[in-house]
Order: sequence, then C-alpha cells, then structure tokens
Amino acid sequence: MLLITGKPHSVAQINKDTIAITYSYMEIIKIFNIENETVTKVIKVHNYCFGLSFSNESLAVGLNSNEIRIIDLEGKRIKSIQVQNESYLKFLVYSDNRIIYSDRGGYAVNCIDGSGKQIWHYKQDLSEPYGLSADTFGNIIVADCDSKTIIAISKDGNASILEWTVVGKVTEYGQNVTLFCNVPHCCPEDSGWDRWTPVQQTLFIDVKTGRSNKKYDGKVLKDGYTLVIQNLTKNDLNVSYSCLYGVTLGERKFLLEEDVFNPISPNVPNGQLSPSEISALIIGVIVLVLGSVTISIYFWRRRIDRSRSEETEDGSDQKDKLLEKVTEEI
Repeated sequence: MLLITGKPHSVAQINKDTIAITYSYMEIIKIFNIENETVTKVIKVHNYCFGLSFSNESLAVGLNSNEIRIIDLEGKRIKSIQVQNESYLKFLVYSDNRIIYSDRGGYAVNCIDGSGKQIWHYKQDLSEPYGLSADTFGNIIVADCDSKTIIAISKDGNASILEWTVVGKVTEYGQNVTLFCNVPHCCPEDSGWDRWTPVQQTLFIDVKTGRSNKKYDGKVLKDGYTLVIQNLTKNDLNVSYSCLYGVTLGERKFLLEEDVFNPISPNVPNGQLSPSEISALIIGVIVLVLGSVTISIYFWRRRIDRSRSEETEDGSDQKDKLLEKVTEEI
C-alpha cells in the first residue's frame, strides 16, 4: 500500500514500478516510484488537471479548459488538443494514438485521433458516463453512474460488444428457446444473464457454474455462451435480457414473439387449419367427389351401351340362322 498526501484525482501506470497521479487543484502531476515510495518528478501543468493515461512513452492529461495535453515524462508539451464539446475531461484512455474520453454532460463517450479529429461518438444506453478503460482487444469499458451499469463498447464504437441473438427458435409455447451471447475468446470471466422486468428488477442467471434450474439453463461455448429458456410462456416475452460477462453488462434487448417463433400462419394455433384452409380443403374434396362420380357415370353408361349393342348383334345372328334353316327346308 502506497500512502500519498494531498487530494489525488487520477492515476496511470507507467511501468511495474512507476505511476503518475494528477492533483487537480494543485495543477500538477506527480511521478511516483512505488517500490521505494518516493516522488521522482513533479510536473506543473498550470491548469486544473483531471483524467490521466499513459501510452507510447507519453502522458495524456485532461485539463479544465476543454484541452487534452500530451506531454513526455519530463513534462515537455508534445501537443495540445482542443475538444469540441465542453467537458471536465475527468476520465480518458490514451491508446494507439487515439484518445477516448467520457463526456458526462453530453451523455456520450468520444474517440479522437492525435489531431483532435473525431473517430466515433457513442451515446447508446449512456446517461452519465464516468470512468472508462480499455481491454487487451481495444474495446472500451465504461461505468455509467446514473444507470449503475458497466457498458462495453466495441473498438470501432459502433455497438456494444455484448449482444445476444436467438439461435434456437420454437414453433409453440412450452418448448425451449435458446439465446446466444457472442464473446470472443470466451470465457475466462464469470458468464451469465440478466432478465429485466418492467419494474427493473433483475434475476441473474449464472451459466459458468452450471447451476441450472427448472426454468433456465445455459452452456459456455468457445465463442460465447447460451441461455436456454425452458418451457416458454408468454411471461418470458416482452421483457428485456442482457448478457453479463465479468463486470461488463451488455445491451438490453426485448425478447419479442417474432424473435422466438418460426414463421407459421398468423394467429393460428400450431397443428390446426385456418378457416380459409378448411374452406379450400372442402372445395377440393367436393371437386374430387364430383369428378369421381362423373367419371363413374361415364364408364357405367358406356358399359350399358356396349351390352345393348352386343344383345342386338346376338339377336340378328339368331334371326339369320333361323332364316337360313327355313330356306333349306323349303
């Protein structure tokens, strides 16, 4: 444990033995050697200083005048970047020549390059973004104070990195539906789900420990993990679910009826025919019966005509034979 004086604001690790700390109202940055617990450098920035991050042998510090200043470890100014929006710049990340900072007043997280040009602007699900950090893949993890959640943002800033999809659909209630949360290189962290009711109560469903129950189950896979909602009912729909990975909470998404059911005839219970289908079936049967009767009558009449013709021919033959016999006798 390192005991320090004053009122520090932010800390950044330089190497395994060295850290830097901002002292906002003293307008200085102190460099500490944590092994021997000594201050090795004091850098004056001549402005209130807040957020601090280290990368490429330089420090990025957020100042009170909407300025992000890049300095070397001796305190020499490398560049100054004026941000477009008004922000206290209390929390920022400096990585790969990009600076990501939270804008509490604008309800957003912004990413800019070394020249100050905006790369992306993220506002989804944010109400009061505070502290943030980057993982080893460049994704940004944000603590949102007002909603009391941790939100993960992908490296390109387009969407939350924790999103689920329906991978096992059903045809009727009572079957099991499966949701899948995509997590690259899954899953060294605790893996689970939150179910958000209309009054925002949550039910954590842990799939990493294998503690399944009669209603929920899940499995950890190579590229993510699943949630199996067993014996699906209407109460399982029209509520939101979100992935929870470690301390990172994914996007809340509503599970809707059209998400879980395979396409079937609308408003028709599975295994039953609609009125239009029944009518079509009746008409088809009638046509088939009429056709069969017509064909039967046709062949019956032909059979009768053939019989009559044969009888006529037999009578004629008998008359001819009788006539011949009479003629011979005469």
